[in-house]
Amino acid sequence: MQSCTLYDILGIRPSASIEEVRKAYRRKALQTHPDKLDQNATGEDKRRAENKFRKIREAFDVLGDPHKRREYDAYTNTVNESRANWSDNLKERMKEREEWARVQEEKHRMRMEALREQRRAAYGGDQKEVPKEVKEMVDAINLAINEARPGWLERLRKAQQMKADSETKRARQRA
Repeated sequence: MQSCTLYDILGIRPSASIEEVRKAYRRKALQTHPDKLDQNATGEDKRRAENKFRKIREAFDVLGDPHKRREYDAYTNTVNESRANWSDNLKERMKEREEWARVQEEKHRMRMEALREQRRAAYGGDQKEVPKEVKEMVDAINLAINEARPGWLERLRKAQQMKADSETKRARQRA
């Protein structure tokens, strides 16, 4: 979103002379005066026209007075410089944040790989040997959940199948 300066409101360059400011004001005032609205204009249209005309008048009041214009130019230059500094700071912080995220992602990847290696070592490779008692407990829990929420087992099996398919696909891509 680009800011609208007083120069933009009057449609003039910042280097415009006082005479050019006066001419631009007269032209804009004649174009936007609320009395020039159609008779059928709504109250909202009238308010908008009055606000636009008021902004044009305020722009002329500042830019038509050399002292006020110098103050305005000094203020806008200061604001623009601080915005530029803020923008530079923001860019620097964004670069730092991206680097931090990249480092964290790498650390996470390494931790996950270490966990996978530990799991492979504990279970003797990719095979997971689960004791019979644990399997029976899991089956009993799944049946109880399925009774409370019909269709749950079917959704669970679909999810497990999707996971297995995904792992198979990843294994093929690695090979």
